[in-house]
Amino acid sequence: MTYSSARKSLAVLICLGLLAVVVAGCSSPGGTSAGKTANVGETVTVDNLKYTVTAVTTVKEVGAPGNTFKMKDGEFLVLDIDVQNAGDKATDFDGEMAKVYDADSKLYELNLEAAAAACNAAESKGFQNVWFGSLQPGEKTKTKAIFDIPTGVKDLKVELRSASIGSENFAVVSLGI
Repeated sequence: MTYSSARKSLAVLICLGLLAVVVAGCSSPGGTSAGKTANVGETVTVDNLKYTVTAVTTVKEVGAPGNTFKMKDGEFLVLDIDVQNAGDKATDFDGEMAKVYDADSKLYELNLEAAAAACNAAESKGFQNVWFGSLQPGEKTKTKAIFDIPTGVKDLKVELRSASIGSENFAVVSLGI
C-alpha cells in the first residue's frame, strides 16, 4: 500500500496540531479547580494531595550560609506549605505543581534552587524539599515554595496542581498580598 505525499503531509499536520493543543493545555492556567478560591490556612485537596499554605512572607534572600540566594531586583515570595499524600501510591513532585499568578494572570514559576536552599536551611524545623522528591502513601511533610516576584506586586494566588499523570485538576489559594 502506498501513501501519496499529500496524505503524509496531512497526517504530519494533524499530529503537529494535536501536539500544539496538548502543549498549550499544559503551559497555561486552566484545568479543573476543586471549587472556590481558598485562603491561607485552609486545606485544599487535589486528587490524592492535601495542601495547606500555612505562611506567606517576602524576603530579599533565602538559604543558609554558604548557600544563599539574594535578589537584586524584586523579592522572594516564600510559601510554607503542609503537604499530605492521601493516596495509595507514592507521589513524585516537580516544579510544575505550584505556580503563582498575579491579578493580571502573569505567571511566576517556582525557583527550584532557592526552594531547595530554603528547605535545607530549615531542616531542623521539619521542612523537606519535596520539589525534588516524593511522598509515600499517608506521608505528611512541610515544604517551602519560593518564587521570584517584582517588589510590590499584589493580588497573588498560588495554583497547586495534582501529580497524577493526565490530571488537569488544581486548587487556588489567595495569598493575601
